[in-house]
Amino acid sequence: MTFLAILGVTLPLAAVIALGFLAVWQGWFPRAAIPGVGAFVRNFAIPAAIFAGLSVQDFGAVFHGGFVLAFTVASLLSFLLTYLLVRGPGGEGATPAALLALVGSMSNGIMIGMPLVTALFGTLALATIAQQLLVENLLIIPLALLLADLGRSRAQVGQAGAGQSAAVPGDAGTPVGSPAQRLLRVLAGVARNPIVVATLLGLAFAGLPVAVPGPVERGVALLAGSAGGLALFFVGASLYGTDLSASLNRIAAAVTVKMLFHPLIVLGVFWVVMLGWKALGWLPANLVVVHACLIIACLPTGGMLPAIAARYGQDQPVSLALALMTLISVGSAPLTVWLVLRFQPFG
Repeated sequence: MTFLAILGVTLPLAAVIALGFLAVWQGWFPRAAIPGVGAFVRNFAIPAAIFAGLSVQDFGAVFHGGFVLAFTVASLLSFLLTYLLVRGPGGEGATPAALLALVGSMSNGIMIGMPLVTALFGTLALATIAQQLLVENLLIIPLALLLADLGRSRAQVGQAGAGQSAAVPGDAGTPVGSPAQRLLRVLAGVARNPIVVATLLGLAFAGLPVAVPGPVERGVALLAGSAGGLALFFVGASLYGTDLSASLNRIAAAVTVKMLFHPLIVLGVFWVVMLGWKALGWLPANLVVVHACLIIACLPTGGMLPAIAARYGQDQPVSLALALMTLISVGSAPLTVWLVLRFQPFG
């Protein structure tokens, strides 16, 4: 596959993102409708696409212990590196550092990665996104939210000790509760996430000798068909109005880790884990899935993160980071695709 052919895959994705931005800018699409589109994409279209792609796969092709181990280690290393850089040299508090650590360790596998890797590798590549979602939704996001809540709790205590109001932006005066209560609330929210539910259901059907009923399959397919275009359009529409006056110094570490070090960390960790897996005599992960993961690692952070950060009053830097990484990825994504397909690092 030539570089121009790869651009032929990636440029239409960037064009749809640009169309979303242009539509809101020119008033062709009401800005007030953006949250509704995002809710539909997150809660219906993308879960349907994930379920439709996973439920017809062989379980061994969808879930692989070596892949999950490597992806977990790589995500945690990127998260920790970003957190330490933002917390130390960056001088940020625990709450913004936790949210920017999400920026540095998560990729937009759903809204951008899904149409990209499926165009390159077919529906088998959805196994990459499914396992990415499991790790990020069951481990990385809860870890960040717990750290953010702990940081907010300390800020409340400090303000109360100084004779100030204990309320902080995004808290609305809600009692924080004990760390165990916060963790339980986070885990309960994750368990209700439609994407996580769809992923688990898809994995269940992939592992069971039971086919999805025909009417259910057709209904899910109707929703799944709208996922790719709407997701990309939403990314562009949500970028309109981003406040570029926010200091780039706040997001420099997170953007650098995500767009440069995170793909290298993923490559290195997968290399070590795959070698160990082979040395133990176990079957390696499907190479299509691993190569799709390397491509996804070079993409911008998840499009849902600004909404998560808004709860803590940190949506401005996260939105700015997302906008900047989206611009960078227009060049870095096709380059990474070409490198992976050209050199086949695990082939």
